[in-house]
Amino acid sequence: MTLAGAALGQTVLAKATLACGLDWDSSAAHAAAYDAERTADLFCRVCNFCQPSYLAAEKRARELGWHDDNSSNGGPNSPVADESNP
Repeated sequence: MTLAGAALGQTVLAKATLACGLDWDSSAAHAAAYDAERTADLFCRVCNFCQPSYLAAEKRARELGWHDDNSSNGGPNSPVADESNP
């Protein structure tokens, strides 16, 4: 729910679900399976909503010289994060 709070301004599952355009069944609420499914749906919806921002940040990082190089240390190669390359 922290992600929904940041993205939607709603930290209550029912309110966040409705704010995201998903259906909410009050009679099924608070059942573990229903709440888990709604939480998963909400998470996916928020991640998809944020995708343009992620893609823009990735594009900007690449323009600054960041690129994927998983062969050397198992992670991305970023000149910003590389302490040995000031």
